[in-house]
Amino acid sequence: MDFFDILDDIGAMIDMTFETMEDIANDVETLFREIGDDIRKDIEEETEEIPVVNGLVRSGFAVGDMGENVLETAANAAKNYHGQVVEGWPQLDKADHIYIDRGFYSHHGLYLGNGQVMHYAEEYGRICIHKVSFCEFAEGNVVRKLNKIQSPMRYSADEVIARAYGRYQEEEYHLLFNNCENFVRWCRFGSNDD
Repeated sequence: MDFFDILDDIGAMIDMTFETMEDIANDVETLFREIGDDIRKDIEEETEEIPVVNGLVRSGFAVGDMGENVLETAANAAKNYHGQVVEGWPQLDKADHIYIDRGFYSHHGLYLGNGQVMHYAEEYGRICIHKVSFCEFAEGNVVRKLNKIQSPMRYSADEVIARAYGRYQEEEYHLLFNNCENFVRWCRFGSNDD
């Protein structure tokens, strides 16, 4: 066995190690997704009151990855706006534009009333517009509300909610042109084509 044969054997062992590590990572990701689905179902069935501590809604765990919207976050950070901190959903009115800060980006939702939020996010492996509890939307983060200057509202609250339900389960997400913030703003104000 010469030097190059030894290098080939080492290379093959390294390739096998990386393949094994990738398989393990995929198995762990699948397991966490299944656990997240079970947790999401439990939350929907059992969450009625939202525990609030120091302005944070405590869900106890993160439920799934809601996707990343890095470019939108950069734009929001450049605007440097901060909404009013919401201490719990009883402080909100129907059709309020709410969001959470996720560090490098923000995630937006439309408050429907009765502790429910509609937003564009991952649900069971697909990105779509769906409804979740306020607690599930918050995922333990501080929830903020934009005022009517920061997020203008052309329609009545009932019309805004009806517009949101008109797009319920839509799967037309686009990072720049049809993301969670675009959805909420469209519900509240529409577009130039309306």
